[in-house]
Amino acid sequence: MYGRTWRFTILPGKLDEFVESVRTLLPDAKKERGFRGFIILRNPSIDQKPRCMLIGLWQSRAHLRASDEGLFLPRALAHLITCSEGYPVIQEQDVLLSEVAPEHDDRLLSC
Repeated sequence: MYGRTWRFTILPGKLDEFVESVRTLLPDAKKERGFRGFIILRNPSIDQKPRCMLIGLWQSRAHLRASDEGLFLPRALAHLITCSEGYPVIQEQDVLLSEVAPEHDDRLLSC
């Protein structure tokens, strides 16, 4: 599996809109070959500009790169930068381990 991380600084009052923007991207993302999912993480902060990391997961590097060739990436960026300060820092990374409990599983997970 392969991932792309996007690091955003969210404008004050735009966090909910940012999350909803990612949610609206999911139907198009699911149409991309090899797409495996999104995770949004937020750094807890005391200031008014939360920092978020969006992790997109893909079956392979080839699938991730193929998604760059269509309109998905520019549309996603156009959606998300309206909620952020500046352009996100974007990196591609190998996924070394991935384990997510099923939604119906209510056991506590520890890292």
